[in-house]
Amino acid sequence: MSILVIAVNPTGTVESQQKVAGRLRAGGTPAAGLILQVTSPADPGYQVISVWDSHESFARFRDERLNPALEAEGVPPEDLTIKTFEAARYMTVDHASA
Repeated sequence: MSILVIAVNPTGTVESQQKVAGRLRAGGTPAAGLILQVTSPADPGYQVISVWDSHESFARFRDERLNPALEAEGVPPEDLTIKTFEAARYMTVDHASA
């Protein structure tokens, strides 16, 4: 079952999110199970909204990649508020081939 994950860092900034994202990209491959990701400012802070193929895929990413990247950038993982929901439906569009 696909899930929607909304992770909010209430003290996050564009710069801190970019540093964490840079560490995550340094692994070279996208996270297994990630379908879609959007980042944006939140009120307050910064948020990442993503769709995953399963809760297990997200949990593995969180534990093995996200939390270490946050810690390396001085962001305590427990500062994030993470909410998960069953993704009843989502749609992606490939405009390049449309």
